[in-house]
Amino acid sequence: MRVLIIGAGAVGSFIGGRLALAGHEVVLVGRPALVEAVRAAGGLTLIEPDGRRQTAPVHAVESIAAAFTVESKPGFLEKPGLPSFSLSPTATFDFALITVKAYDTATVIAELSAATTTPPPLLTLQNGVGNEEALAEAFGSHRIVAGAIDTPISVPAAGQVQAHRPRFRAGVAPVDPGRRSLLRAETSPDVPPDPGRRSLLRAETSPDAPPDPGRRSLLRAGASPGVLVVEAATLLRDAGFRTEIFTDHRRLKWTKLLLNLPANAQCAILDWTPAQVMADPVAARLEALAWQEALAVMAAMGIRPVTLAGYPVGLLAPVARRVWPWLLAAVLRRLAAGGRGSKMPSLHMALAAGKRSEVNWLNGAVARYGAQLGVATPVNRVLAETLTALTEKREEWDAWRGQPARLAAAVRAQRKTTGTMPTLT
Repeated sequence: MRVLIIGAGAVGSFIGGRLALAGHEVVLVGRPALVEAVRAAGGLTLIEPDGRRQTAPVHAVESIAAAFTVESKPGFLEKPGLPSFSLSPTATFDFALITVKAYDTATVIAELSAATTTPPPLLTLQNGVGNEEALAEAFGSHRIVAGAIDTPISVPAAGQVQAHRPRFRAGVAPVDPGRRSLLRAETSPDVPPDPGRRSLLRAETSPDAPPDPGRRSLLRAGASPGVLVVEAATLLRDAGFRTEIFTDHRRLKWTKLLLNLPANAQCAILDWTPAQVMADPVAARLEALAWQEALAVMAAMGIRPVTLAGYPVGLLAPVARRVWPWLLAAVLRRLAAGGRGSKMPSLHMALAAGKRSEVNWLNGAVARYGAQLGVATPVNRVLAETLTALTEKREEWDAWRGQPARLAAAVRAQRKTTGTMPTLT
């Protein structure tokens, strides 16, 4: 298959590189430094958790428009080494993976709309909530597949990408609400009522399953949303991910949000590691309260969490809403440690690098939906507003470094402003 990666940062480069090694034609859209490094090295360098290095035969360009002029020469899959490309004004792709930060989704929509009148099916692997809805409004929900991965990945240098844990898991779901029942029928004839998710057949999720070259004609002929979800899952399987199909993208993406929340925004604000945040009683309590707020908002929206990438969030959620924060914090400590490996969380890395923040698609989304539904979210609101102020340099980082008590005081002030009562102590 011909695959376009829009946003070749850590996640996009890693998946694109692995797809290229599996025999797919891959074009990365990334920053000039990436493009130059890939061209100079003759490919993208993948660094596995055990230190092994491989060079993936990808092509890299600086814009979506440029990607749609790149056409591979016949016989690509039989040629060893770096692919040979030619230019064409009518180049097409079988799938596009969107891996840009959430704040760049609007830019992607504008550039993709300008580049082609017939965009390929889109698999979004972005963090936060709201990206799928924006893409569906622009291109139609039948073209969009929601996805989430659970592997910490970093970019040690331009043209290099490194995985920090040997476990690669993912989930996908249709965004088109009218296709959920059809998807259940397509993935299993024996699905119980409202299961929330369905695993692919073992042969489809196994990284050892052989690729099916006949899939390209099916996609180009125009596949149903149910088929697109299966194809998206198979692509991730080709990249080495054990992948599950879910029937409701909201349940998938809000569950991933729950996994993204612990020791993320506070690490950035306090300039602490996840271990420091979860070891401090004040900061750990705030983490637990933020999680309980998110669960309350999900309950008000009628969204039940699912078990994702082996994390039993669906089983934990009903209990987590009602336990003491100190007890929930002990569970979240393990969740944060297992989810990120040795990486610092993304919100901290963005603030340290002077980049924009995705906090408004994480904690900010919890606060925003909570306000619409009348659910109090003082902790998430304070975390989102404080980190946004730091990102925009309206606050000095030194004033917040190592100061969890200041965050707790801001939460108490927010409660007084909104007239909400404290949660269990």
